[in-house]
Amino acid sequence: MVSGVARSEGRSGAVWFLVIGLVSALIAAWVAVRLVRAARHEISVVVARAIVPPLTAITVADVQWTSVPAAAVPKGAIRSLRGVTGHFTRLGLVPGEVVTTTALFGTISSVSSFDYRLAQLDGLPACQEGPSKAAAGVTGLPAVCGNLVGMVLPLSVDQGFAEVNAGDRVDVLGVFSVQTGAVAEEILRDAPVLATSTGPSSAASASSGWIVLALTAEQALRLELAESEGKVDVVLRPTGSSSEVAGPSIVTLPDLASASSTS
Repeated sequence: MVSGVARSEGRSGAVWFLVIGLVSALIAAWVAVRLVRAARHEISVVVARAIVPPLTAITVADVQWTSVPAAAVPKGAIRSLRGVTGHFTRLGLVPGEVVTTTALFGTISSVSSFDYRLAQLDGLPACQEGPSKAAAGVTGLPAVCGNLVGMVLPLSVDQGFAEVNAGDRVDVLGVFSVQTGAVAEEILRDAPVLATSTGPSSAASASSGWIVLALTAEQALRLELAESEGKVDVVLRPTGSSSEVAGPSIVTLPDLASASSTS
């Protein structure tokens, strides 16, 4: 009789263990389903379609509205194109990057795109007059060189246009015809390139276009005269190179002949 009771209690315990196991399995399956659904959940945000340089106004062509996994959405992600276009970038954007509020300066009607590019030149030796009036008091914007102007210089492919990019530093050389023969002169040294633009007739090949240089008014006048009286070319400078003059700034044909005879 006792043996029958023990077997009955054993069966009851086994049934309870089975029930508990089934409940635990169901809970684990439910949690797994919720995790999978959460991983698959997507949120529509604004992402960059192309490279946008730092301190540049974002256009409609630069961004798009798309869905990304919720787990990959960073804090402050912007979910409306209206909240992005017309705003200025801080550090720039790369294709596929989710645009966040911390990546933008915001729209400031009193400051132009050119002012933002000049902000990258904070500390430049040529900057002697302090911030421009337009940029004064703008939160988060570095000092803008008020004594610098933007000079547009047209270049063709044989002058190296395709190799020049915003952010580069260049020297500008000029070749002129004088009574004693041709003269090559260094017109500008270590000039910052603020922007580049492809010519409309050759946009596909990028064989010609314009570069915008940040210059003082005196440098702009020198470059204007050089363009009108001779041929100018740009020379790319390596990052961190010294801006000090290391050699003659004017070379004549007799100088070349003399160098050839002594070499």
